[in-house]
Amino acid sequence: MLCISFALQAQQTDSLRTTPPDTLRYTPKAKSDIQDVITFSAKDSAVFEIGARKGWLYSEAQIDYIDSRLRAAVIRIDLERNLVQARPLPDSTGKLIGRPLFSEGKEQFVADSMDYNLESKRGIIFNIVSEQAEGFVGGAKVKRSPENEFYIAGGYYTTCNLAHPHYRIKAGKIKLTKNQNVICGPFHIEFADIPTPLGFAFGIFPKPKQKKSGIIVPIYGESQQNGFFLRNGGYYWAISEYMDLKLLGEVYTYGNWGIQAVSNFKKRYQYSGNLSVSYNVRYDESPESILPSESKLFWVNGSFTPESRGDGRFTASLSFGSSQFNRRVSFDLANQLTNTFQSNVSYSRRLRGTPFSLTLSARHNQENNTGVVNLNLPTFTLGMTPIYPFKSKSGNNRGFFSQLNVAYTLNGSFDITNRITSPSYNFRVANAGKRIDSVYAFRPENFDLFIARGRMNLQHNIPLTLPFKVLRYFNASVGVNFSQRFYPEKYRYTWLDSKQAVQVDTLKEWGSSYQYSLSSGVSTNIYGTFYLKRGRFAAIRHLVQPSIGLGYAPDFSGEKYGFYQRTQIGINTNGEPVYQLLPTFAGVSAPGASANISFGVRNTLEAKLRAKSDTAAAKKAEKVKLLDELSVVGSYNLLADTNKRQYPLSDLLFRARTRIGSLFDLNLGATLAPYAFRDTLIGDRVSRIKSFTYAWNAGQGIGRFTNFDLSVSASLNPSVLRGKQSTNTSRGGVPGSSRDASAAITNPLQAPETSYAAYYQASPDQYVAFDVPWNLSLNYKFTYNFLSTQRPITQSLSFSGDMSLTPKWRIGFSSGFDFTQGSLSTSSLDFYRDLHCWEMLFNWRPFGQFQSYSFTIRVKASTLRDLRLERKRTWYDNQ
Repeated sequence: MLCISFALQAQQTDSLRTTPPDTLRYTPKAKSDIQDVITFSAKDSAVFEIGARKGWLYSEAQIDYIDSRLRAAVIRIDLERNLVQARPLPDSTGKLIGRPLFSEGKEQFVADSMDYNLESKRGIIFNIVSEQAEGFVGGAKVKRSPENEFYIAGGYYTTCNLAHPHYRIKAGKIKLTKNQNVICGPFHIEFADIPTPLGFAFGIFPKPKQKKSGIIVPIYGESQQNGFFLRNGGYYWAISEYMDLKLLGEVYTYGNWGIQAVSNFKKRYQYSGNLSVSYNVRYDESPESILPSESKLFWVNGSFTPESRGDGRFTASLSFGSSQFNRRVSFDLANQLTNTFQSNVSYSRRLRGTPFSLTLSARHNQENNTGVVNLNLPTFTLGMTPIYPFKSKSGNNRGFFSQLNVAYTLNGSFDITNRITSPSYNFRVANAGKRIDSVYAFRPENFDLFIARGRMNLQHNIPLTLPFKVLRYFNASVGVNFSQRFYPEKYRYTWLDSKQAVQVDTLKEWGSSYQYSLSSGVSTNIYGTFYLKRGRFAAIRHLVQPSIGLGYAPDFSGEKYGFYQRTQIGINTNGEPVYQLLPTFAGVSAPGASANISFGVRNTLEAKLRAKSDTAAAKKAEKVKLLDELSVVGSYNLLADTNKRQYPLSDLLFRARTRIGSLFDLNLGATLAPYAFRDTLIGDRVSRIKSFTYAWNAGQGIGRFTNFDLSVSASLNPSVLRGKQSTNTSRGGVPGSSRDASAAITNPLQAPETSYAAYYQASPDQYVAFDVPWNLSLNYKFTYNFLSTQRPITQSLSFSGDMSLTPKWRIGFSSGFDFTQGSLSTSSLDFYRDLHCWEMLFNWRPFGQFQSYSFTIRVKASTLRDLRLERKRTWYDNQ
């Protein structure tokens, strides 16, 4: 290897330094623009004509000047004309090797020959191939300007990285700007070197990562319900590097129309989010009306997520609008099948220097099938982390009261709903108006009614807890809890003999109710190990976690508290007055004292397996779980009063959870009611009513299992069946995005196909992982409800998966079966074909309410994502 450096300075004597000790000096032109060191090297030899100021570099020649580098088989240097020429050489078979590769900064391209002027920075290049972001630009003859712009004659643009691309956009003239934007004149598309009539008068292919404002071309089609349409057309506005705005519209020949505004915003290390607002007008033709009725529908979606920094945090998640919007406007199948939508806007802040934190929020919930909308506006919480008043600052916390702690919480909210209902009583009301139980349209003209019927909630809690150890192995705790609720209005009840009814008056007076309770509990862990001498199992460990607690709350229904009013509500058959405790405030605690003994037992089983081999590497025992959980919980109220409809013994809740092998997850749940049931005819329907008589006293055994649920799920693939944890999924995996760009240019046939990794990183649902041969997910659910006499059993099976038919073909599917209805659930088939630089997708929903299909062939690269052939028939266009 021979390395030589030139050091040339303007207005000075230039010097030539060669690797041998001989030094030659000469005087160049007086005004040369070359002002930096020129370094060059050659593997074979370097020949110089010092007098003519010319040189030749042979075999793996390379020359470096400032941030430019040129590599080729042969490089000729002419310092007299500031000219550098690079050429390839044929090998023994006649194939050209050492094609010139030029790089400047991050740009690089390969060509058959290259002439470059060091002084003017102009160049002429023949048969160039240059990589620009996700695409490649090539041409027969290229001129480079000093402004670092390329003018290409007989050029083409493609995203295929093969030496002979599958397709290319051919144009007579192409300009490559310094911002890496490709601009061309009239062009047409070629497939496999076959020209097509597809083209346009001009084309602009921007750099993918660069935001540019522009027009969004709409899609067109026909809908049986709405007529011909133009949809999803509009304008994209790149407001700044942190925010953009997309304005879209749609119009139908039957008169329906809609507009939508979509904005995305993101500032690194600070926040990110999006906001979408849609407004649509739909007309319904009714046989009874002459003119169609107009429906104005809207929907808002959005989110805001900040980076966690400082003491405050603001988050928002919005999803609300007209109850009929998703059914009549939305094209999203998930929204079509979803009934409940929720929104939440919250701000939380830790009050620095204090144990307090404050949270302000607004919540929204709506059910589209009923039209019910609930708002919690606003909601606030002031909380205090536990304080340990007797905790020693020196670190010695062995005292009995060192763990005594007290906390505080203040909650408040104002609840609004559009479901207006009148209060119901089990007695006759003298001043009762017309019974109301209606869902009002959530419109501005009804807001005054909603606010007038709104409910204000204000409550604070003070828990005091002392945990401690008993006999070293038992964890115990005692506690006192005090809570108080405030109300903006109270009720007053008056018996009217003249009307033989109770008059209920609502007084706009503030009042409050309070309650306090005592609690204690003990829990421990009991371990039992069984050692086995034979077989694969070396030992089985059983962990039992029993717990018992006692809670006491006095009766606050006495007259001294003022939370209840003992009022006459009628007269019995003997002419005696009948009295009842009626609440002074809405939402006050139920009357009666309680002394609950709560109990529970939780079990887990683990096993230690012997090694299959006696080698030193395999002697380490393996631990597996046989039973993740088997538990039962319940309680008994020592002060229960059946006259107040209080059950002494609560229902027993059973729960079991385990994993069968490494394939199936099993979950079991059951509720055992220890009371007798009787069938009662209410109207024309038989209902099962729980009595206050224990089941064993009524000859019904230990009770009834009122609820039972079973779910079995599995996620299978070859890695799981081989006993290895799978690190891949059928979708969402992204191949490595790093590659040697120069290798992709000089030898495209051997370049890895990962130039589209960034696109799939942004759209993981579009990526198909062919490295996993197949995936299968199963989920079976079974439920039993004893209280339901019409349909006590429901069961369903859902499954989904995908498989690679060949290295380039993949098929996906999802479906399910409802055993109760005897029908299949929404099913779909997906076919994917990797076409190297293109891809084919086919989605088909063969039956059901949402029958549809879509067929798409498109370019993988995001630069040309609109270059596609698409055919679809959807449920919203086929009604």
